[in-house]
Parts: sequence; C-alpha cells; structure tokens
Amino acid sequence: MARTFYEGVFALPAHWRQRRYHYRCRLISPQKARVSAIDTMPKDYSNDWIFVRALSDDYWEVRAAAAQALRKLGGQAYGPLLLEALLSETDFTVREALIRALGTCGEEQSVLVLTHILHDQDESWMIREAAAWSLGVDSGTLH
Repeated sequence: MARTFYEGVFALPAHWRQRRYHYRCRLISPQKARVSAIDTMPKDYSNDWIFVRALSDDYWEVRAAAAQALRKLGGQAYGPLLLEALLSETDFTVREALIRALGTCGEEQSVLVLTHILHDQDESWMIREAAAWSLGVDSGTLH
C-alpha cells in the first residue's frame, strides 16, 4: 500500500522527522514562493506592474526573476525602469538578468549603457558577455 508523504514522515525515527520537516520548511520560504509566483505567472501586459514592483524586492532571486519576466515582455516602456534598477544593483546575477532584459527594450539610452558596460574592463567577463548578447539582440542579429 502506498503511503502519503505524512505517513512516510511519521514512520521515520524522530531525529529524521525533525530534519526532514526543517528541510521542507526551508524549501517553502516566502522568498521562494515569490520567485515561483513570478516564474509561473503569464508573461503579458496585465501583470507587468507585478514584475516592475518585484525589481525592488529585498531578495535577489525575486529581482532576477522579475528582470527575466520583463525581458520576455520586451518593450521600450521598461527601459528606464531597468536602467534605474541596473545602476543601483550590486548582485551579480541580477545585474546579468537586467542587462539581458535591456537588450529587448530597443531604447537608445540602453544601447549607450550596454556599450559602456561592454568596454568597461572592471566588469566581469560574464557581465560584458551579457552586454554583448544584449547589443546583438537589440540590433536584430540575435534572437
């Protein structure tokens, strides 16, 4: 007979139960729930305010997921928001996601910022690679 998850957990010794319960609680943190909500939300213009608001979240994975969602939406309206977020961002992964999102904006100011990032030797090679990719997407040579 197949056991449910809870029946299986209670069949384990007490110290294993505590460890598994602790592990499950860590997986369902509020930050992970917000990331999951952004990832599973339909990427259309009726939800764009949620993605824009998530760019200023305290948790880096939420900000990165929001940047990826705005990249999928595209559009020039998000260019100034993405630039503002990029200038204040310190996390590497979020910066890369914001740079890749800027490539879909098609705004002249974002092209100037991406060109500056591409030629900045103080930036990581991965950040410069993301800028090169974004400039390729912006010019229409990449998809």
